[in-house]
Amino acid sequence: MQIRPTKTIFTLIITALVFISHSNLVSGQESKQIIGPLLGHTDTNSVNIWARLNNEAQYILEVKKDGSEKWEKFIANAEKDNDFCITWKVKNLTPSTHYQYRIKKGEVLLNENNNLSFKTAPSIDSKTQVHIAFGSGSNYDKEIAEVWNRISNSNIDAMVLLGDTPYIDTTELSTQRKKYREFSDFTEFKDLAQSIPFWGTWDDHDFAFNDSDGTAKGKENSLKAFKEYRPNDTFGDGTEGIYTKFSYGSVEVFLLDTRWWSWTGPSYADSSKKTLLGKKQWEWLKKSLIESKATFKLIACGMIWDDKKNGEKDDWETYMHERDALFNFIGKEKISGVVLIGGDIHVSRVLRYNTEKEVGYPLYQFITSPLHNKTIKSLNVPHPDLIRDAVVPHTFMKITVNPTVVPATLRAEFIDKDGNRLFDDISITIDQLSPK
Repeated sequence: MQIRPTKTIFTLIITALVFISHSNLVSGQESKQIIGPLLGHTDTNSVNIWARLNNEAQYILEVKKDGSEKWEKFIANAEKDNDFCITWKVKNLTPSTHYQYRIKKGEVLLNENNNLSFKTAPSIDSKTQVHIAFGSGSNYDKEIAEVWNRISNSNIDAMVLLGDTPYIDTTELSTQRKKYREFSDFTEFKDLAQSIPFWGTWDDHDFAFNDSDGTAKGKENSLKAFKEYRPNDTFGDGTEGIYTKFSYGSVEVFLLDTRWWSWTGPSYADSSKKTLLGKKQWEWLKKSLIESKATFKLIACGMIWDDKKNGEKDDWETYMHERDALFNFIGKEKISGVVLIGGDIHVSRVLRYNTEKEVGYPLYQFITSPLHNKTIKSLNVPHPDLIRDAVVPHTFMKITVNPTVVPATLRAEFIDKDGNRLFDDISITIDQLSPK
């Protein structure tokens, strides 16, 4: 006798299968629609962990030290007003220590990678070598994937984005957010930033548009989107601008904002000329440099520290009165270990300025550009202090600070997507960067 299921039983079976399928789909959608998580500002005892979620809800970050069974929970709400972005600030950690982390909604695990981890920064007196990568000018297409893979495989501890990362070219808020979302979800960048912390500033194309300055209309939208998508520790004075700093072992990086205040009023250095940094940022930079106990102090921004000679005004040559004020301040206060870093020009260069009279030692400028494939040979302009140059696409710079030798050294390597060294013989000791 053949037993046939009744219509009622058949309906119950179909309903159960639909329910199970729907539950799996919801869980899968939650996982796929999360962007991140990514690591932001990291120091000896804290870390910022960022993610962009898919709706207004409560989300849980769990963190535990390697070898521990106990997960600590940190709860935050995703809100529409912040484009569903959350930055968890995790504190009371231990220097130079590995931790695991994950993100949940209720009991549902959201991150696709089940082995997410980070390492806190070494202390300033730990005598630990530090490797920091710098890059500028990047979109998020397949062609650029190789350079990000190269960075990931180059033994770095941290990454600094010098602007035009990505190209946005508008202050319209929805477009700002869309471009940052797409960049943050770009596989090769995401793979790096899920285990290596990154910091960022902006240049003209992610601030507003080409050659834009602080008079750009809608810049408050750019500021809002940047603060939503870049997990730095601080943003300018808390109300305006995005300048910030971080320490990693024996090196400290000062990330300047050379857009927000530029061309907006008279300069603190010369009231008859326009400002670049603005007075608040200038006072912050002076105070930060005096207080810094780092062996090497890297002052970085999106633009270059001299003249592009292309008719645009977004370089330090336009604001030479403020560059002179900085150089004179470094010399007057006898601040050692200063190195300048820039990007923007789609060319990689090293300059050694003859600043012994003002500063007490020669200042080096490292320009690293571009991460993408568009070089601009015409911006590789002659300069009496130029010592290295290369017009090569898909490049980044790796700074290695070694405090284990006496005197401590800083080495700069410029590397392309294939691992070729454009030049890697730039090595400076702290003695060479100390006032005579």
